[in-house]
Order: sequence, then structure tokens, then C-alpha cells
Amino acid sequence: MYIKSVVMLSIVVVLGAATLAGAAPIIPYNQYGLASMNGTNLPESSVIVGWIDGVKYSNTTVNATGNYDIIIPGDDITSGLNNTIKEGGVDGDAIYFTYENAGIVYYANQTSVYVNGSSVELNLTFYESIQKALIYEVVAEPADGTDYVYLYFPDISSVNYQEWKLERCGNGTYAAWSQILSNLTVAQYPAGSNYLYVDLGGNVLSPNGGDLKLLRYSTSANAWFCVDRVEWNASVNGTHSYVPGNTIMPDASGATTPGMSIKRVGTPPQDTDNCSADFIVTQATERPPFVTEMHLPIMFFILLCATIFCVIKGRRKID
Repeated sequence: MYIKSVVMLSIVVVLGAATLAGAAPIIPYNQYGLASMNGTNLPESSVIVGWIDGVKYSNTTVNATGNYDIIIPGDDITSGLNNTIKEGGVDGDAIYFTYENAGIVYYANQTSVYVNGSSVELNLTFYESIQKALIYEVVAEPADGTDYVYLYFPDISSVNYQEWKLERCGNGTYAAWSQILSNLTVAQYPAGSNYLYVDLGGNVLSPNGGDLKLLRYSTSANAWFCVDRVEWNASVNGTHSYVPGNTIMPDASGATTPGMSIKRVGTPPQDTDNCSADFIVTQATERPPFVTEMHLPIMFFILLCATIFCVIKGRRKID
């Protein structure tokens, strides 16, 4: 009873603050219940995190009886109707939950849907662990015009390309572009490393600002979970100014001019959910040599055709 009173009081305070700011508030979403893993309640003080589309919006700790109570904030609630930053949930947003223990991240089988002002009881059972793969490097303006990225996997030997996909948001949409890795050109590079080169197949990303997400399909939850997310903005007033692509996550900054990229720092790569701290602008890592060589026969064929055309045209002039 005490917990529920505190929850309701918190919501009232937030609503009051938003009303004073002159905004029509989106009321926070509250969820509570029992949290367990493999049939055993999670230990006291275990931290459960609530996510929307790869952004950490809230967390809570489990009490002595294995119960949790979490509040996900609503969008546009702390700074008025700010339509350029996604600050929380809106009706219909998918919410998923993680629990980390000894460096292993577990995902709950249950997912939720954000409903303005609702309070829902839902028991969470944590079952599936998904390795913390990362978007390591983003090349949004390569010299040859075809965007590519490098991904990092702690255990690259277990990666099934059909279970992973890359995705970016658009203005008002969570998936303006989305491709499963098995549908893209993918290569482990350098050989024997934990890095995957992925050719995005065209001019997919904007060097002036944007976002990119790495998702993995969970058979247990029958859902795609966003395992990593990157946001960047090439200037103070860059083009990355739309939701849901632009969120409370701090952006990587710097000019990604031709031949440059944003790349994670550290070995293994650093991940603090703060892109401004995790990424630097640097010279882009080149494509794998054997990928470049794949295009040589095509180039040779084009040159051969051009040569034949010139010869035929020259003979016609002589005739």
C-alpha cells in the first residue's frame, strides 16, 4: 500500500510540474509485479531497467520479496512540448526489460505497451541472455558513396546473421530503414577478430546527424530487442532533430566529412550509453580488401565493354 501511494504521489508531482510549464502532459506508465529467473525470485537490490527502442528510460530495484515497481516517464513532460527530443513513452511504444548479473544481460520474456497513465501488474521472468554486441564504427560518408559499419561481438562464433538486423529511425517512425544481416554483405574483418564489416547497400545514413540500431530476435519473447543504439549529430544545429530518432541519449559529435567516421574508444569498445563519451571522429577504417576485390571483375567487364564500343565506333567513322 505504501509503495502504491508513493507511485501515485510521484505521478501527481510530475503532472503538476508539466501543467505549470504549460504543456499537455503524457502521464507516466507504472508497472509492478514479481521478478524471477529460472523459477527463483531475483535477489534483493537487483536492478531492472526499462527500455524503449534502445534507450534506457527508467530503472528500479527488487525488494526483499522479489517484487519490483517501475515508472516509465512520458514524452514531452519535463520541458514542455519538445517535438525534437523523445523524452519518454507515448501510447503504443513497446517496452522491454533487462536484468544484469555478473556481466551477463538477461531479457524478460514479457514485453509491455505504453499506455498513458496506466498502472499494470505484470510478473517478469528473465530467461534469455543476449550478448552485448555493439555498433563499433559508423561510416556515413564513404568516398565511394556506399555506407558501411563495423560491429563488435564478444562471441562472434555464435552469431546467426538471420537473428540480427540493423535499423534506423525516420521522422515519426521507428524503422525508416531496416535490414537483416543475412540480406547484406557481411564479412569478419580482420580475420579471426570480433568485428564484422557490414555494407549497408547504399546511401542509407546522413553524415549530418542520425541514429542506427542493432537488434536481435528473441525466440523466447517473440520480439526484436534493441541491443545497441548510436546517435550522432555533426554540428550544434545539425539535422538530427526529429523523433523518435533523436532521444535523451547524448549524441556523438563532430564533422563526419568524406573518408571520416565515428568510432568507439577503448579495447574492448567502451559503452556507457553516452555517445558523446563513447565515440570519436577519426579516419574511417577501410573496407576489407577481399570485399573491394569482389568488384574488380565488374569493373573489368565495364572497361572491356567501353573499349569494344570505342573500337566499333571508330571503325564506323573510318567506313
